[in-house]
Amino acid sequence: MLAALRKTFRTLSQAYFLNMLLLSLVATAAAFGALFLTVGYLLSATEFVATGWLEVILDWTAGLGTGLLAWFLFPALVPLVASLFLEQVSGRIEQREYGLPPPPPRAFLPEVLAGLRFAGLALLLNLIALPLYLIPVLFPFVYYAMNSYLLGREFFETVAGRHVGRTAANALRRQRPLPVQLAGLIIALCATLPIAGLFAPFIGVAMMVHLYQAMRPVG
Repeated sequence: MLAALRKTFRTLSQAYFLNMLLLSLVATAAAFGALFLTVGYLLSATEFVATGWLEVILDWTAGLGTGLLAWFLFPALVPLVASLFLEQVSGRIEQREYGLPPPPPRAFLPEVLAGLRFAGLALLLNLIALPLYLIPVLFPFVYYAMNSYLLGREFFETVAGRHVGRTAANALRRQRPLPVQLAGLIIALCATLPIAGLFAPFIGVAMMVHLYQAMRPVG
């Protein structure tokens, strides 16, 4: 796991990934903006009480909470953003750093649809767990435990699935769950940091490529 993390930082410093880093930044900012506007619209369109002045106060409070709620929910969108450049980043790392030919390219649309399914599931689970997030003592444990598992599993199975398919990737992850879980925790932490969050999709793909190369069956 530590070796994969070191290699990820080395990958981030490579000039030939500059365009992918910029794409990650733009796509991530757009995804967060869309999530922010959606959450804000849903909150503003909901009439919590009938009293006019109290509704105005609640609307302002909801407006202030929109950003916080979007921040809580944002990790769910990270794999979806990553699907936009999964093949390019994975292929370049495998070719330049491992001397491996890329596997046959996978269809773009199924990967995006898989990202949408994951985003829907992760958003639902985070909304269900939202009451627990309001308890300061429980928040970091529940939030990061759940999202690190979800992100680790999704990123690993997506990256490894390019080579062996999702079923075999799932079996490989089950054999060594701890490195994948720790990698998922790093991705979740990055996704909730102000600057690192913009590059979380790229970091997630790069880290899981290195992790899969360390875990893949030989021969």
